[in-house]
Amino acid sequence: MNTNITVSNKSNTLIFDFDGTLADTEQINFVIMNELAEQYHFQKMTIEDMQRLKTLSAKEVLKFFQIPWYKTPYILYQGKKRLAQKISNVQTFEYLPQLLYLLKENYQLGIVTTNSKKNIIQFLLNNQLDFFDFIHCNAKLLGKERALQKTLKKRKLSIDNTLYIGDEIRDIIAAHHCKLVIVAVSWGYNSIKALKQQQPDYLVHSINELKLAIDDFFVNKTLSV
Repeated sequence: MNTNITVSNKSNTLIFDFDGTLADTEQINFVIMNELAEQYHFQKMTIEDMQRLKTLSAKEVLKFFQIPWYKTPYILYQGKKRLAQKISNVQTFEYLPQLLYLLKENYQLGIVTTNSKKNIIQFLLNNQLDFFDFIHCNAKLLGKERALQKTLKKRKLSIDNTLYIGDEIRDIIAAHHCKLVIVAVSWGYNSIKALKQQQPDYLVHSINELKLAIDDFFVNKTLSV
């Protein structure tokens, strides 16, 4: 796989979140967070806690772990380092590679994430996902909208021709802030109920439904012109 980020001439763009949307990191991050909790003396979680955390926002999750806000960047940094050691075990979701292969023909594909570029590139290599035109990494946990705004500006993307795909409450909030249409996927970090409460433009439960949502957005956009 070529790890260089390519430039696309396609006008329609799909921006994906990484953790929980493209990469199934939930179980591994569960282990990592408990390792960090033991080392840095913050709240550990049980399997039962993990289910409850799926209903919470990122800010509420930090409150559960009892991590002071000023320590958050350091804890995230340590988490990314530990994930790098385990990244060979991280897989994508079933049928997603086939969808990305099809989408690449007609769309510019990008990733905006709080994770590190090293982890993203290695994951893409391991899972043979050589489909992405750009990657914006190391977004702040509570500042996803800024990362999206920077990406839109840097790539000169029109919000009318761009669709964002994520799995968390903060993804929906960030998209609304940027006036982006968002597809929320239910296979990631937040529960279906929590996602619904944030009123995403689309809420999908399978790869096929994701494809239908993408088609619907761009077809409707074309018809409205």
